[in-house]
Amino acid sequence: MSSVKVDKGFRLVIIGAGPTAFGMLHRIYSLIAEGIISKEDIQIIVLEKEDEVGGLARSVTDEKGFTWDLGVHVLGVSKYPEFEKVINSVVNKWNKVRRSAKADLAHLFKSDNSCSNYVPYPVQHSIPYFPPSIRQKCINELKDLQGLPVNCSNFAEYSANIFGNTLLDIFIRPYNRKSQETVYTSAANVVIGKESGITVFVSVWTVELEEMNAFWAWNRIPNIDLSSIELHCGRSRQELESDLRSSMACFR
Repeated sequence: MSSVKVDKGFRLVIIGAGPTAFGMLHRIYSLIAEGIISKEDIQIIVLEKEDEVGGLARSVTDEKGFTWDLGVHVLGVSKYPEFEKVINSVVNKWNKVRRSAKADLAHLFKSDNSCSNYVPYPVQHSIPYFPPSIRQKCINELKDLQGLPVNCSNFAEYSANIFGNTLLDIFIRPYNRKSQETVYTSAANVVIGKESGITVFVSVWTVELEEMNAFWAWNRIPNIDLSSIELHCGRSRQELESDLRSSMACFR
């Protein structure tokens, strides 16, 4: 906004009083404080349909005393220093929760111990957990991709060029395209525990990976450090999980 000339009488309407609106207001008043724009030259009005500000960052308490978080309500580590600076200046005390997210790869492990079918998320960092043959195949593909120009016109090509076809086939495509869920019905003629499930497929993005562009993926999907992957491949699952617990990131 500092590159935009603000003439006297400039009027700005911000629709919605959520985090983005407050981020914009913070930036505007920072520019005023820096003398880049004059407070007298700009009029601002914020329109919010609710009785409270906050948007999806709000929490509301119902008549029974239960508090509902309207949005995700967690922050990870941001690569934007200004965002970190501002958010830390307005929140005095953080509730830190260790991130514990895992993906079900039972189709790879086929273990009777259900816990052994899960690997830490993001899956591309958990290649050392994979069965040996699949693990080596992923590593070979990643080595072949090293130094090659990344040419992609869609998300499927991006995934194949960055992570390799094996990882694309065993996780990225099925995860992003559809997830299988079993829905149980309470109908009188259906017995829970027998033929009680109706299998439905829920599309994550509602379109195939080939129909999605890849512009968003560069900053949203964690990349792979091949040397780190290879370093951890000689370790047992127990050792890998121990390392994970000591380095586990936190949500705030």
